[in-house]
Amino acid sequence: MTRHFGLIPSRDTSRKLAFFNSPFEAFTKFSGAFDALSRELRGLSQVLPLTIVQCVGISPAHRHTSLQVPEARDGLLQEFPCSTLPNPSCPVYDFLIRFERSAAWPDERQALQSARQAFLLQLNRTIQSHKIVQASLVANEYIDIYYKGYVFRGWIEVPREELRCRSEGLIAEAERIERRTFWQTRLCNALHQISTLQKAFSETCRLVKTFFSSHLISIDDDLIDSLVALVFLEGGDEKGSGKAAWVGSLLQNRPVGTALTGFLRFLDLLINFPWNERPLVLDFSSFETND
Repeated sequence: MTRHFGLIPSRDTSRKLAFFNSPFEAFTKFSGAFDALSRELRGLSQVLPLTIVQCVGISPAHRHTSLQVPEARDGLLQEFPCSTLPNPSCPVYDFLIRFERSAAWPDERQALQSARQAFLLQLNRTIQSHKIVQASLVANEYIDIYYKGYVFRGWIEVPREELRCRSEGLIAEAERIERRTFWQTRLCNALHQISTLQKAFSETCRLVKTFFSSHLISIDDDLIDSLVALVFLEGGDEKGSGKAAWVGSLLQNRPVGTALTGFLRFLDLLINFPWNERPLVLDFSSFETND
């Protein structure tokens, strides 16, 4: 504890680890701000060429697992002009903007990109004219929106853009689009369900990220959250063993009720899983509540 977290081991170690507990009020306030922004954007259907049907959060903060607690900064525009948003001291929270299906989207990749840019400019003019947000700034692929003290970055989901990139040999670009529009949306939704049903999940994710950060190890947030989710998923038994094959004897049949227990089981996973023998499959369908 002293080496990894700067704590002196004692009987009340779990109490000292309360620093890593998820600030429920802060995350709730953040989620409320995003939901309000989503409703505002969906309400612009009469002034936009296409109706916004959904806004999907894809940042760790949307599933309450971000190491940095989202905090509203009401005086941000006074500190930094709108033209400089975002800045290093201000975190940005990504979300995906989905429009209704339409056959009016062009087929060429460059035409799709031009249409996206036109939608972003139109959206920016509309929200500013309706005074929905405090400030907004358009880039080539996204729009930064300053709303209730947070900076949200909206990405427009463009139909068939990934397929057009693959057909032109732009594999890296296609994979980046697929990750944002397909995998991250589904992963964030599944992890948010676990975070809602299991309070210790969010706390464990933040504790694990602190552990890696203290060792100067940079690992993708989605990967950490997915690995932590595995220790909260029911199932994973092999050949009727009654427990997942990677669970060591120390943690056998021990419920994950606290962040410390989840952290120890996460380390147990890293140590005991046969990484060189088979892939690790994360099955969210095995997650069931005990209602």
